[in-house]
Amino acid sequence: TENFTSAIYRISPVRFNDTYRPDLEAADNVTVYLRANLVDIRLDESDDVEAFGVATLQGNTFEVVGSQYVLALGAIDNARMLLRTPTVPSGPALGDHSDKLGRYFMDHIEAPVGTVVLSTDLPDVYKGGNQGLVRAALTLTPEAQQAHELGGVAFVLEEGPRWEDPNHPEELPPEVVAGVLGALQDSEPTTWVVHVRAEPQPNPASRITINGEVDALGVNTVDVHRELTAEDHARLGRAVELLASELGEQGAGWMRIDAPGLGENDSSLFYGFHHMGTTRMSVDPADGVVDPDGRVHGSDNLWVAGSSVFPSVGYANPTLTIVALALRMSDQLAAG
Repeated sequence: TENFTSAIYRISPVRFNDTYRPDLEAADNVTVYLRANLVDIRLDESDDVEAFGVATLQGNTFEVVGSQYVLALGAIDNARMLLRTPTVPSGPALGDHSDKLGRYFMDHIEAPVGTVVLSTDLPDVYKGGNQGLVRAALTLTPEAQQAHELGGVAFVLEEGPRWEDPNHPEELPPEVVAGVLGALQDSEPTTWVVHVRAEPQPNPASRITINGEVDALGVNTVDVHRELTAEDHARLGRAVELLASELGEQGAGWMRIDAPGLGENDSSLFYGFHHMGTTRMSVDPADGVVDPDGRVHGSDNLWVAGSSVFPSVGYANPTLTIVALALRMSDQLAAG
């Protein structure tokens, strides 16, 4: 339709250890150390990296020395290691030239948002319980995103408990709606729970900060603060209402919106377990931590890989983009 389209995506069955470990073991230009933890970034007088300090829980320690260094620890630990590394004693943290380091922590917004009665059945690819390796979702068209001022959002159907609200017995339960819809349209309606995955706005108040505690290796631990904005809630509400309206206008079904998280209550919205942001990419050093190649602004030899460099996150799983950026960075490093 004018507002919605289908997105088809593949769930990768690849497990990196199973798939790529033999290649890593056979490579003559790669050495892999397991259970080796980065505990220190040592800088020279020019604030370039001269060594990585490494330790194990068994007490072994050593240094890794090279010409170029890459942090690829995930959005929380990439920020953690930079935040605990001052460029000069009591000076700003490495990469924190713009007060952006650790900020803009993001994760996808996920939540059940209602129950839908569809006038007919759908192909299995749309059903969460039968997804296999291929999945379909309803997403907004670019034109709808612009017209309604919405971010990236995807709706999927899942099997689950049907809606029941004892506080509002006057509301028709989905089973009754399905019966009426089937009789009117001479069809066999199906009932589903609608789940959403949405893009949060980049918010500098969502951040990773160093606290006063240390872990078993003596490395500072962090506090993680995720804060959605009022506009995040408003955009999510508009997207759900647009879906419900579209279903009715197209004669495709009926949707009961049941989502307390569409207000200002973050606790009823789930995480997507996709940590992103905290070392955001930017052209201007004043706007981020790393440049478009992934190199820390102002550094000659420190790079950051992973979803921590994302300046915005869309709604899709981040792995493919992470791998694409890593391949590009590896080509640049190999070329010198």
